Amino acid sequence: MLRILDQLTRNTRHDWDFFDRVFNQFAPGAFAPVANITNAPVNIYTGDEAVKVVVRIPGWQAEWFNLSVEGNRLLLEGETRVTEESGESAVSLKRSINLPYRVEPEDIKATYRDGILTVDLKKSEQDRPRTIKIEAA
Repeated sequence: MLRILDQLTRNTRHDWDFFDRVFNQFAPGAFAPVANITNAPVNIYTGDEAVKVVVRIPGWQAEWFNLSVEGNRLLLEGETRVTEESGESAVSLKRSINLPYRVEPEDIKATYRDGILTVDLKKSEQDRPRTIKIEAA
């Protein structure tokens, strides 16, 4: 299931990249970092052994983000400076995403490309499905 989602998000990234380029011809700077990032769309996909979180945050750069995990929450923070006609201002991001399972904090991969942050997490061993053998009496 997650392989299919990987393919879908790859195609979506390409579509968004095309949309960004076309839209920016008519409204330059529309996808620059914005102050109200708390409403960024978040999709969470689950499989038997993994969780994938996809967040649409256009106009940022990978080095502006800080990710951490506490229990079953993914914490997303970031900060940058934006220069506008009225001067320079700080833009910060703080978002807590509740995950459906606990995850292995040592086994997390995150990528940011074309305005999409993708975080791949493995389910905690405790939360993975287990097969129980039944013995005949």
